Amino acid sequence: MKKSNYFFAAAAVMMLAAACQDEGDIAAPVVQQAAEDRAASDSQETGKTLLTFTAGDGDASVSLQKTMYGDYANGTTPILWVTDDQVSVFPVSSSDNDMGTVKEGGKSDCVISVTTSEDANGYFALYPYNAYAEYSAADGKFSNIVIPAEQEVSENQFDPAADVMVAYSDGIEKSFAFKHIGTKLGITVPCSDVSEIQITCSADIAGTADVDFSNVSGAEPVISPKSDASTKTITLTCSDADGFKKGSIYYACLFPTADKSDIKITFVRKQGHLTVFYNAKINAMARAKRCTANPTGQKCHCLVTLDNLNKDENFPDDATKIVFGNTSQKPNADPSGNLDGLIDFYKVGTEYYIISEHEICMNGSLDEMFLYLNNHYEALKTVDFCNFNTENVTSMYNMFNKCSALTIIDLGDKFITSKVTDMGQMFGDCKSLKTIFVKEDFQLDKETSSANMFTGCQALVGGNNTKYSDSYKNDASYARIDGSEGKRGYFTKRSSSN
Repeated sequence: MKKSNYFFAAAAVMMLAAACQDEGDIAAPVVQQAAEDRAASDSQETGKTLLTFTAGDGDASVSLQKTMYGDYANGTTPILWVTDDQVSVFPVSSSDNDMGTVKEGGKSDCVISVTTSEDANGYFALYPYNAYAEYSAADGKFSNIVIPAEQEVSENQFDPAADVMVAYSDGIEKSFAFKHIGTKLGITVPCSDVSEIQITCSADIAGTADVDFSNVSGAEPVISPKSDASTKTITLTCSDADGFKKGSIYYACLFPTADKSDIKITFVRKQGHLTVFYNAKINAMARAKRCTANPTGQKCHCLVTLDNLNKDENFPDDATKIVFGNTSQKPNADPSGNLDGLIDFYKVGTEYYIISEHEICMNGSLDEMFLYLNNHYEALKTVDFCNFNTENVTSMYNMFNKCSALTIIDLGDKFITSKVTDMGQMFGDCKSLKTIFVKEDFQLDKETSSANMFTGCQALVGGNNTKYSDSYKNDASYARIDGSEGKRGYFTKRSSSN
């Protein structure tokens, strides 16, 4: 197997997905024949010759040229070959499947030798070697190609036996530029004592397939899974002595036809506990990092991509409550996931808790954060921002718009609007919303655009019994605690029990 090093999120898988590098940064492995090393074969196979190839970094403009991940440095990923790696070589004019072997690995250039037929019409190649694979030049198709359903991975790596690639070389240049037939899913392990990772999907993601691939310049492989020999489940086990490590990334190889938004990841723990994420893109909901500009002078954690919560469907549709809390609100349960060691996720029945030791803050925009949320999560009734700091938030436009089933929103003690310039339609058409809790000394810190902020909130009642009315203003002039300074408002003062 060749080695290259490279990280990419997937998934944001909860998936928990990981830090990325762009695949275009990866140097392309090219296999070239060393003409001076060609020699007559001592093979007993008549008509075959021992051909010696060299393998180098190749054309960096060709994407997806990698097998194993290695060290990413200086803007590129080196290709490191591994001694005794094996490749299937198919002369175009015969039905032979000959095994080529890497004789000298561990560096960017290596020697590969294969005993095969001289063929002016060229060669097709398959990585890794598969004795049962065939190539038909007449059909332009590989058959019996396998992405295994059971994959053995190591930290920051994937199973090389699952990283299937194909290539073509004409009979003159004798140069292979491999192309992947599958895709990869990066998964960050959120907890300790994981014995295996199970990946399931409604579509086939592993098994046996045919691959259309011709000798036309620029041709890309097209995979066709065999329905009677494919599976919707992949199981990852770890080859490292210490097993899966909390916070580390592991990669699964799967058919590219799989819809990543439909993937479920299950972490099987050694004590029998199952940790389930319903969507491999869960990390798209919130990627954690330490604050570079702390709004309060206290240690905090930042959620930097939280604005598309509804679009990525990061919670199952039975969620009734979402809480952004501190450790005092941590439920009596094992965490279901973790973001970069900073924020823990808990699932208790149909309630979901996002817990951090210190403040959770958001930098930038909360526009459309929960827009149309209840089109996906019709059971969701409560959102609690009790440990959510908004001092660096600049816009809240459409933040809860059309959350038709929400009844309670607690904005917490750290709901700060000093940098917010737009609250337009923030609660618009939240027709079931009854109560909005804010801190005791809450007040808007600056003049903001706030047209239709409360339009359609027909069930909303302030803490002093001011009921929503179309005859009242719909803008931020009612974004105050009801009864404060003798004025009407739609907010309710938080109590110590909130």
